[in-house]
Amino acid sequence: MWGDRLIELPVPPSAYAAGQAPGVRRTAGLRWSPSSGAPIDAIVARAQQMHVAPGYSIAFPGDTTGSYAVSRYPDIDVQPNQSALKERYAFIDQYTARPVGDVPFAQFGPMAQATDLAISLHQGRQFGLANQLIVLLGTLALLLSCATAVVMWRKRRPKGIGAPRRAPSRSLGAGVVAITFALGVFFPLLGLSILALLVFDFVIVKHVPPLRRALGAA
Repeated sequence: MWGDRLIELPVPPSAYAAGQAPGVRRTAGLRWSPSSGAPIDAIVARAQQMHVAPGYSIAFPGDTTGSYAVSRYPDIDVQPNQSALKERYAFIDQYTARPVGDVPFAQFGPMAQATDLAISLHQGRQFGLANQLIVLLGTLALLLSCATAVVMWRKRRPKGIGAPRRAPSRSLGAGVVAITFALGVFFPLLGLSILALLVFDFVIVKHVPPLRRALGAA
């Protein structure tokens, strides 16, 4: 469960199978027979009694032994300033509305914590306005890089179509290679794109002279 968030949480089972929960249950002024299952209002009331912060979602049990899963994490909340540190997963018995599990952010694994913090930072939610301004500056820097790339190409462009030939005195430093490798690991789609370009360069461009000249690799 929650595999897309790198959180593998087993769902605690409900304490009673259908028809085996004795008596009538009551909570927050609600009353029901457990054999019929707790009403959703009882689940919401229990989540409020457990002090789950507003902005949570509720997943219904998948079968007769499952439990309601109440989850709260920043990227489903409409409020922009939500810290990943407030994430929480609570599980509630589908028949009695009793809490059967509670997992706060502090109990997440290191990879799950790092991933969710990165998501919150990336979306500008972790530190409010300061976080959003930093993300804005990063976005403007990327746009500026794209614009200056076009200007640099126009200044150094060869005749016809193609890329400027690489200056022979320039070489990639170990730092650049290390940073590129790290980015490729942390951003798999970027890593696959870089790998595809390397394969295209060394397998195709290198062995097709006209293409090599057109791309400035000759």
